[in-house]
Amino acid sequence: MSNLSYRRSYVDSVATKVSTLRFGTGPIEYVFLHGAGLYGLAWEGTLKSLNKITGEQSSALVLDLPGHGMSDWRQDGDYSPATLAADVIAVLQNFPGDIFNGDTKPLLIGHSLGGLTAAKIAAQQPDCFAGVLIIDITPGVYGTPATSSILEFITGKTVFDSRAEMIERAIAFGLGPTAASLEGGVTRNSRKRPDGKYEWRHHLAHLPPSNEQKSEAAIAELRDDLWQALTKASEQLPTRMLLASNGMVSDAAAKTAREITPRVTLATIAGTHNLHDSNPEQLANEIHRFRVAVR
Repeated sequence: MSNLSYRRSYVDSVATKVSTLRFGTGPIEYVFLHGAGLYGLAWEGTLKSLNKITGEQSSALVLDLPGHGMSDWRQDGDYSPATLAADVIAVLQNFPGDIFNGDTKPLLIGHSLGGLTAAKIAAQQPDCFAGVLIIDITPGVYGTPATSSILEFITGKTVFDSRAEMIERAIAFGLGPTAASLEGGVTRNSRKRPDGKYEWRHHLAHLPPSNEQKSEAAIAELRDDLWQALTKASEQLPTRMLLASNGMVSDAAAKTAREITPRVTLATIAGTHNLHDSNPEQLANEIHRFRVAVR
């Protein structure tokens, strides 16, 4: 299948210039936010599948979050959901063209860290979106061993002898089912060093180790803030969580989400945490169904 056509631009956020990828020419129907350590074009397979479903080019805005892809790195190294939300809101407000003033409101879609960021954005700007879809994350798993595992993958080993070694590590951490499904993404998201070894492109892999450990009280406060944001968003616009059968969110964590945010609908599809790699076709089907439902 041929590559998707897009136009890249750089838009000012709060603290950086952010790379944006514009697919299609019509009113923007989707805004995509990727997870920690990833990049905007990770959504390529999902967008291709959406195009097959609709028979036309989907109109979407895809961001490289600050510190990722082709976007600038934040000097403060702060990539928390609240900070990223402020950056993304500024990008959407400064984006050249008409995103929010037309008859078509976009669906806000976020995976993992991008999902938590989407909850913060939707809570602050609910009138700008038709709905919000959060993929394989809940506020309840923020700061738990589930997210710590992702952090360990991103920062625990940052220099590799080959890209094959990077792919093997991603599979071992449950981020993709096969080498074939991960090869393209790992190639785009890594670079060869002058010494012949390989490293990740994103800023998270280059930040100095932190000796500061957040207290349980501080982590609980962050979770509460995210739950409040998700609750507020779900009270004002359709909100859905899409979980991976072999992903980050346990059955117990999903049950907690249903109890705390009963307005949020939940569904589970087969796949690993990075559903855009492990099951892009079914992910696209779910996105399309939700888009039709909130239109």
